[in-house]
Amino acid sequence: MSLDKHTLKQETFAYDISPIYPLGYKLQAEEKKKKGDSISIQKNDVNGWYVMLDVNTLIYAAGACTLIAGILHLSLASNFIGMNVPVGVFFLVAGIVQIFWTLPTVRSWGKIWNYIGIGGTIILIIIWTITRYPDNPITGRGLPVNSIGVTVEVFQIAFIILCALMIARDRRTIGVNKKQ
Repeated sequence: MSLDKHTLKQETFAYDISPIYPLGYKLQAEEKKKKGDSISIQKNDVNGWYVMLDVNTLIYAAGACTLIAGILHLSLASNFIGMNVPVGVFFLVAGIVQIFWTLPTVRSWGKIWNYIGIGGTIILIIIWTITRYPDNPITGRGLPVNSIGVTVEVFQIAFIILCALMIARDRRTIGVNKKQ
C-alpha cells in the first residue's frame, strides 16, 4: 500500500538535536514503519533533545522563511534603487523570486522545486558572503555586515535546512513505499 500526499502531510517527524560542538548541532531523524501504511517516529534511549515536527509545520516554516527573506530583499531594493540602480534591481528580482518561491514550497510541488530553491538560496548566500570581503570581484570593496543582512541570511539558512529536511523526509517515504 502506498502513501498519498494527504497522508504524508499528516505525519509527525522527530529530530534528535545533539550538540556535536559548542556552536553546532546534529540533526538526526529516526523513523520506524508503523502497522498499516504510515510512518511514525520512535524515540530511542539515546540522550538528547527531541523535537517533534508535523510535516505541515515544516512546509509552512520553510515557506515563511523564504517569504520573509523576499520581503526584506524588497525593502533593500527600495533603499538602493535611487542610489545604485543595478543593486536595486538585483534586490528587486531576488525579493520577487523569493516571494514567488513561497508558492512551490507551501504547495509541495515536488523535490525538484526544493532543490532549485536550495540552489538559488545558496547562490544568494554566496553573493552576500563574497561582497563582505575587501577587494571582491563584485563591488571592489568590502560591504559592511548589518542587522538586516544578517537577518536575511538567517532566514535563508533556515529555508535551506527546512527544505533539506523535507527532501530527507521524501526520500525515507519513497524507501518505505518500495518495501511495501
